[in-house]
Amino acid sequence: MKLAKSNNRWNPIAFVGYLMVFLFISLFIEAEGEKKQIHFSGNWVQGNDRSFEYPIRASYDALNLYIEGTSISDIAIRVFNGSETVLEEEAPEGTLPVTIPIFNLQKGIVYQLELTNSWGNRLVGEFFVE
Repeated sequence: MKLAKSNNRWNPIAFVGYLMVFLFISLFIEAEGEKKQIHFSGNWVQGNDRSFEYPIRASYDALNLYIEGTSISDIAIRVFNGSETVLEEEAPEGTLPVTIPIFNLQKGIVYQLELTNSWGNRLVGEFFVE
């Protein structure tokens, strides 16, 4: 009976492949963990009861823009690069939180985020894509 020889050599191509996958995943995990808050100016009151404000928050990381809070109306979400609209989304009533991919936006630019609701309220904030 002849036993097959075991090959104890490691495969450098497989090693490099596993290393690349590990580095790729770790970059996304790192980017996800660095959320930065977007501070708004403007007024956000919904419905007929103007005494109660519905909080809306926005944050971002290298990959996504996150809109969170409570809304009893549709929300129009627009991102401007200073001169033109580069991103436009609609968040129907009751669908918050919303995650919007921004990894394809040009780096090194300050963008303006604008949120408007059905009653004409508007919030504006800025964020910088690194």
